[in-house]
Amino acid sequence: MTRYSHHRWSVGLAATLLLVSVGLLYGSSAPFLLAVVPLAYVAYGALSSYPEPVVGIERSLSPETPTPGSTVTVAVTVTNDGDRTLADARVVDEVPDELAVVSGTPRAGLSIPPGESRTFAYEVMAKRGEYAFGSPTIRVRSISGSRIVTETVEPSGASTLTCSTTVEGTPLERTARERTGTLPTDSGGPGLEFHSTRDYRPGDPINRLDWRRLARTEELSTVNFREERATRLIVVLDARAPTRIAPHPGYPTGAGLAAYAGERVYEALRSAGHQVGVTALGLESTDLASEGRLPWVEPPAEGGSTAAARTLFEAAARAESNASEVPDPTQRTEDATESAFGEQLLARLTPGAQVLVVSPLLDEEPVALTGTLRTHGVPVTVLSPDVTVSDTAGGRLAAVRRRNAVTTLQYRGVTVIEWPPTESLEVVLDRSLPAVIP
Repeated sequence: MTRYSHHRWSVGLAATLLLVSVGLLYGSSAPFLLAVVPLAYVAYGALSSYPEPVVGIERSLSPETPTPGSTVTVAVTVTNDGDRTLADARVVDEVPDELAVVSGTPRAGLSIPPGESRTFAYEVMAKRGEYAFGSPTIRVRSISGSRIVTETVEPSGASTLTCSTTVEGTPLERTARERTGTLPTDSGGPGLEFHSTRDYRPGDPINRLDWRRLARTEELSTVNFREERATRLIVVLDARAPTRIAPHPGYPTGAGLAAYAGERVYEALRSAGHQVGVTALGLESTDLASEGRLPWVEPPAEGGSTAAARTLFEAAARAESNASEVPDPTQRTEDATESAFGEQLLARLTPGAQVLVVSPLLDEEPVALTGTLRTHGVPVTVLSPDVTVSDTAGGRLAAVRRRNAVTTLQYRGVTVIEWPPTESLEVVLDRSLPAVIP
């Protein structure tokens, strides 16, 4: 607790001394009578005692476990537990440096009678990870304003904002489970749907014998069904330097939102029985990459682990750039027709694999990447979080380029799932997931 005395009545003391001096000099009683007024103010300030704030502070967060890119309402309730009115109480909540206040203010000036409470609120932008709030500071002035007490109060309630990346029981997971996790093929073998018949071979399962034909022709034959193979999807995260920008300070970056969206798709499809792998562009220096190649996590059936995938998602979400690495949005880039990343992907993809590219589409590389993959017959879908803004010239230009990229991809027959900042990712994926699993 810090105590401070503000000598705001010093002018009154000077006026009192001046009037008394004039009275003594001229032998007049009038200045003495006038000196009573400033002297009363001086006495009032001198006799004022320090306020003794007895307060309790409670902080609450809504929602308690937000998702990246969503807003969180922080409510701070201050209760006067003392027996004197706090006529002038000023409270400042300590917000984590990494979080941006997008609405309201973490400061408030309050007047709180004994036994009552006052609440103020503000909103912050959620980012991936855990962020600890500090202890609020309260400054109380006496009624005269000459005595000030500053105190740091340990609050009750929420002290940490944890930004989750998974949500149990979401519509996305239910939609994913409605699909079987397999794709029909044109080849015959074990399965459910009739494909063809062939001559019986010793060792064929008895449940695949064509008993009707045997009864009709007394010849043994074996039924082939349309084979079903597990869907193999590779999630490609775009975490290159051009994506590591945010629309405003403290907001999630394009790479961070791409990592979050990719992880949601990965978790939902994996829990539904699909074989899902992960790779990332721009993270060639991570532990999951070797010799400058793309970091790669195979699907679980091929030796990949969920822990390794989460490590890659975390690295993509926290990727940062130096100012020199982020391109100027006002500079034009040449249209790319071939992608070196695409060639590396093709070298790792197995026949029949599908690709989901998650990118904010801030330059030409994702367009070139999808073009390279489609040229080689690889099915591609693009999921694009929108991190562009319209309040700056650079932001408007970036928005135009992103729209051009979306139009180009759609013209080429690529399905583009757009994630606008005003819409929940769960709603977007619930509506668009069938495009990811044809």
